[in-house]
Amino acid sequence: MSNIQSSAEFKDYGQQQILLLPPSLEELIEPNHLVRVVNQVVDSMDVSGLINQYKGGGTTAYHPRMLLKILLYAYSVKVYTGRRIAKALRQDIHFMWLSGMSRPDFRTINNFRSSRAKEVIEALFEQVLLFLVKHEHIKLENYFCDGSTLAADGNKHKIVWKKNAERFKDMAGEKCRELFKQIDTLNAAENKQYAGSDLEERGLSAQEVTAESIDEQVEKLDAIIASGTGKKHQRKANSLKKS
Repeated sequence: MSNIQSSAEFKDYGQQQILLLPPSLEELIEPNHLVRVVNQVVDSMDVSGLINQYKGGGTTAYHPRMLLKILLYAYSVKVYTGRRIAKALRQDIHFMWLSGMSRPDFRTINNFRSSRAKEVIEALFEQVLLFLVKHEHIKLENYFCDGSTLAADGNKHKIVWKKNAERFKDMAGEKCRELFKQIDTLNAAENKQYAGSDLEERGLSAQEVTAESIDEQVEKLDAIIASGTGKKHQRKANSLKKS
């Protein structure tokens, strides 16, 4: 990499820097974050009914309490499909903390979501959703407004929502059932698209990226930078010359 001559000063940046005391995930999660609320609620629940769904024997299984936490939190932050949830478990610190760094794959997540406890899980989410709304961790209008998700410019809906908040809460069961149908559709579409494979970004079936191919691509990218910054410097020089 060529040296950059500049009078500008930059903050230290070193990806290979070794921390003597690496931060724990616990320290990185804000005290009142939504994920802590979901975690505390599920930790306080009696999940023996879910545990009884497991026959035992064979290999060890992921604990249903952990899987329930993951699903309820994922749905709360609008992450709905098995592969997207598995992705979050690999790279989102909130999901990592919630799972205790466990990484069930998309098959495990989908199996749990569509198990005999499916109706129970969906009923639990409805109640958790209303609980989170009550304590202002999420806004129900961001999930449902006349049967549709609000757009980013949803300010125009706020007045309507305030007048009808209680009515929408009364309809939460119906709205959640609509949402779960959409989740089933999204998961079916994802499974059809990827068959038995995971997301392509993991590179599990991608072609090898060689050093030669990287060098070729870097040459093209360097040329773009040189061309773009060169024109800017030329325009600045011409402006100074005219002055």
